[in-house]
Amino acid sequence: MKPRVKFGLLVGIAALIVTACANLAFAYATPIIGIIAGLVAGFLAARGEDPASRSAGAGAGAVSALIAALFLTVGELLGGVLALFMFNPPLTPDQLSDPTYAIGYAIGGVSFPLSQACIGFALCIVAGAVAGALASTPRGGSAKG
Repeated sequence: MKPRVKFGLLVGIAALIVTACANLAFAYATPIIGIIAGLVAGFLAARGEDPASRSAGAGAGAVSALIAALFLTVGELLGGVLALFMFNPPLTPDQLSDPTYAIGYAIGGVSFPLSQACIGFALCIVAGAVAGALASTPRGGSAKG
């Protein structure tokens, strides 16, 4: 297994667990966790593959961070749905009989975690590419990638 896939999976599973748990206490945690996960995945992938140039290191870091970001998104959605049911008051039978109220309750509970997941997803990939580029040491002694 390539290091970019291996480290993407390892960091992604850790990000899923941390994001799902952190969202129960702090709703805005996903972008921060996404940046950290992307930096770690990109750095480890670039160090594990020893790319020939900085752009190849950025590519390895971005792919590794993409894999981690997929897990991060799943963790955000799980944490958001858990928080919806754990911390909001339960719907009464009158509210459940009104379909517009029940649909609005569900959409409102899922739309915020989904928006945070999109932001965390993008930041994770960008951070992984930057970390991969910075962690790669070009061959030949040139500092240019």
